[in-house]
Amino acid sequence: IRSEARYKQEEITAHLANGFEISLQTRMTRSMGARYLKVDSDCVVSIHLPSPLSLDEIGSEVVTKCQNLISFCCDAPSALLKFTVVSDGGVALEVGSQLVYVRRGNTPTRIDSQMLLRTDAVDFQTLVSSWFDLYEKGDRPLNTYFGLVYSPPTYTELRFISSAIAAEGIHSALVQSDPDAKRAAKLRKQSIMDSISGKLAEADFRWVESLLKNAGGFSLKMRLRELWKWGGEGAISLIPEGETWASSVTRERNGLSHPGSQRLDALQLYIAQLSVRRVVALNILLQLCPDANIASQRFRSSPETVHLANQIREHIPLWCGEDSSPTGNS
Repeated sequence: IRSEARYKQEEITAHLANGFEISLQTRMTRSMGARYLKVDSDCVVSIHLPSPLSLDEIGSEVVTKCQNLISFCCDAPSALLKFTVVSDGGVALEVGSQLVYVRRGNTPTRIDSQMLLRTDAVDFQTLVSSWFDLYEKGDRPLNTYFGLVYSPPTYTELRFISSAIAAEGIHSALVQSDPDAKRAAKLRKQSIMDSISGKLAEADFRWVESLLKNAGGFSLKMRLRELWKWGGEGAISLIPEGETWASSVTRERNGLSHPGSQRLDALQLYIAQLSVRRVVALNILLQLCPDANIASQRFRSSPETVHLANQIREHIPLWCGEDSSPTGNS
């Protein structure tokens, strides 16, 4: 005996300031036989445009961003299965699209406890508006982050470097959009320059000045430390010793350019790149969810976070304030 049932959730809609109207509907199919029960789900995203756009513009400006939002909320890569354009006259045309992720084989359906963010934690209008606002602040670091989600490089070293780039970019985007943080960075830079004024040769003084200018007043270690600090209880649950973590990750990043200073072995480096990505994800989550307590709870209870926290405790215990493990002050 076999049976099949189909379900559709009520469509929800968000309106953006640029005139875009984005609607989402989740569909589920439940198949059941004598010895199996299978549930498949997909999302239908409908996008209404205020004015004509080319297919490339639709893809880059809306479709890819919506796909990334679904992937982020599911805490797993999502695939674009079909792309259909419907004219004002109701004529539908299925078109090809650039696939950033291809689903291979049977992908398990994500259940509620595996989701990083759901619309019962934040309403759809706020979620979509916050997501597109975040893309306005930092589209490139977000694309770097999702490149690791959809198609991570083969070599761990490249994953590690890309994770560090994403972290630096996200931090920079958040600081640049925060007037207080931007002002604090400017004052920090000025304070450093004042402290060394007259104490260095002119060439050395200008060299330090150029370094601070290019860094925007922040080193990688400072950016990682602030991302960890902004993460609050969620970050502490993953990495109890944020200062040690930031120093260790920074040294390993520098060590890839200057061999000899690395202290993490291959497994630890793999865990390290995952930890950087996870702290970046936490900071993205906090930008989307108005209630920091809910965001922290969702992050801490996520299976991905729990598993990674266990790996850190087992293989890099110094990040948890235990035993001796690779660290440093780069």
